[in-house]
Amino acid sequence: ANHDLLRREGRDAGPRLAEALTAEGFVLDPVTVTRHAPGRFVFEVYPHALHVCWFELDQRIPYKRKPQWKVAGSRAGLRELQGYLRDALNAFAPELLEPLAADLAPEATDAKGRALKQLEDRLDAIACMLAALRAWRDDMRPGDVLGGGLTGYVAVPGLALDCRFGAVHPLGCRHAHEGKDAREADLRGLYQP
Repeated sequence: ANHDLLRREGRDAGPRLAEALTAEGFVLDPVTVTRHAPGRFVFEVYPHALHVCWFELDQRIPYKRKPQWKVAGSRAGLRELQGYLRDALNAFAPELLEPLAADLAPEATDAKGRALKQLEDRLDAIACMLAALRAWRDDMRPGDVLGGGLTGYVAVPGLALDCRFGAVHPLGCRHAHEGKDAREADLRGLYQP
């Protein structure tokens, strides 16, 4: 990113936030997040990239409301995402299913207007929370980060294990393993090539 251009155009909220967090002692390099590391870490996550990687999708789930899309399509995408997030929480952090039940209930997608947008944001927050938990519990690898510190980056914990994106491991790609047990083990971060 061109930080001078962003500053001149008043679009530098992200860099200013990064500076403020660094001043408070947060580490902004996602690869420094190691298994159960003490400290304060921040990294940027793009929920669509997480979904494609974690849920083995060919493309992103179209759940974000866009002017050219019908609300029914967004609702269908939200319900699909809710199902994937329920599965991930069940495998990865089942203790969070009950507190998040209202957002994961299919009837939550019946919301309208601002409430529907708020549901989108809360589902994104659940995905980001799971990303942080997985990074802290299972480590971040260099292959889990797209981009770099000078130009910006997006972290996708688990991406380094995904052979669809160039990962090569001695025991093979996680996608080579079939069956629900292998998928659930992977969601829990137990697949260790």
